[in-house]
Amino acid sequence: MREMWSAAVVLALATAGLTGASEPACSVGIQSQDGAVCCPDSCGDCGSAEIQCGTLPGGYDQCCTEGVLAQSRPCSQFEPPCSLDTAAVKALPEEEPVPAQSSSLAMVLSDPTADQATRRLGGGDKFCVTGALLDVAKESNAVCANAKCKIAGTAQCDEDPLGASQCCPRTIKDKNRTCDKYPPPCVMNPERFIITAPVKSIKRPTTIGILPGPSMSLQQREKTYGVQFDSILMYTDVQGLNFMKQVKPYLDQGMKVQMVVELGDTYANIIAGKYDYWMQKFGETAARDGREVTLRMLHEFNGSWYKWCVFTPGTDNNMQLFKQAYKYVVTFMRKTKGNFKFQLSYAMRNGETPDGGRYTTPAKDFYTGLAPYVDEVCVSAYNLCGANDYTGSNASLEQILAPWYNQVRTFAPDKNICVAEMGSTGKCKGKAKWITQAWSALETKFTKISTFNWFLEDKPQLGRDWDLSSRSEIEAFHNGFRQFKKATAAPNAKPQRSRRKRTERRAPRKKVQKKGRRKRRSGRRKKRGGRARNVTV
Repeated sequence: MREMWSAAVVLALATAGLTGASEPACSVGIQSQDGAVCCPDSCGDCGSAEIQCGTLPGGYDQCCTEGVLAQSRPCSQFEPPCSLDTAAVKALPEEEPVPAQSSSLAMVLSDPTADQATRRLGGGDKFCVTGALLDVAKESNAVCANAKCKIAGTAQCDEDPLGASQCCPRTIKDKNRTCDKYPPPCVMNPERFIITAPVKSIKRPTTIGILPGPSMSLQQREKTYGVQFDSILMYTDVQGLNFMKQVKPYLDQGMKVQMVVELGDTYANIIAGKYDYWMQKFGETAARDGREVTLRMLHEFNGSWYKWCVFTPGTDNNMQLFKQAYKYVVTFMRKTKGNFKFQLSYAMRNGETPDGGRYTTPAKDFYTGLAPYVDEVCVSAYNLCGANDYTGSNASLEQILAPWYNQVRTFAPDKNICVAEMGSTGKCKGKAKWITQAWSALETKFTKISTFNWFLEDKPQLGRDWDLSSRSEIEAFHNGFRQFKKATAAPNAKPQRSRRKRTERRAPRKKVQKKGRRKRRSGRRKKRGGRARNVTV
């Protein structure tokens, strides 16, 4: 008998056998194929895995299984969209019935997330959306462990309460259960790390942003690299928010602004309104201006290094409070009537556990229930080779980004995707090549990404040299930038206007006018002189 069952089987058995609840009919809507939810007739379909349900009339919250389930609207009390009391779920292959008294039953019932996602994914989990992705650096050896493992992938994984078969890569690989057909634990198909995109999707609106850092201004970097950035990325403490000084000057230049607001506190204090005054003042000023500003609040929330991270030690932070805090700040800023867009920004790696491992909470779990509060789903993507806290080797942007990118496209298909921060160290050589390959990957493979930001501020105390420091790196950046813009521009797109060129033209214009006056005076003198010469001749 297996140590763990399918969450879908357990939930179906528990609902039917333990609660005795009957399944209400979806008589005024469309029932999903797995029987999990009832969508409004206006959707035209319900929770289908074959289509992007988020693009249906009614969107993600009304037409996608996970979106409906996240709202906790039982059909016994609400009209569609609503969740059916009992889900008619097929047992996955090779799964055996588990006694109602099984100790694993309570664990699965207390967190049905895996069940919901398994339903939506049709049994398999080919991108490890509901599990913990391990050994991803070795794509041919990557596995998807049970997300509930406490020490998955570590040397002590066989001591995990869930056992080696759920948490240890070697044991999972020996089982040879492919994630294309089965939920975690399973073995990843290496082809799932290969990103392909239709050629026609390369043409798209894009925003290239930059954090200039203290060593060079935006204008200096643009002049040095011979490029024109679309957006400025800036970071500010919430108490230092100043729309007129920080944001307006860039908007006046025709740039977009992405502002990372650092609240610097725990979720409880944020929810209690400790920083409302500064957010209100900023929002009201932005509302009077009316131009769009993108805000990134609680960034890298899945880490353990900021006070606002879910896994930060010494705090009462948890997943539930994170979602409350995120909803709170977004709702608060919307009420100020400012023209804001909101980014939900992940760290590429979850925070550290007390014993030095990594938390295995799936990326999807942080997103569930937040769809109405998110305009873009973002992530920080760095090649950390040689950094103080990293022992891996060089990794291309495609290797770093592909697993997360595939997962987000699966659980948030209707959202724009962005790279919050990106860059490479130069510690392991080949930085110029990394930059060239990154531009190419963003152009031809990650075509769902519309916004990305180069982070060019060094962090010497952490061994991270993100800045461009050699001629080869600058040339790679310049060439990649130009090629990317040329390839992604729509056929009839207008050429990008240069802020610098406009500035340069204004200054010489006055000189031209002065020269013109001198020429006219000179012309009159020549004319008089000409008559004299004619007479002489």
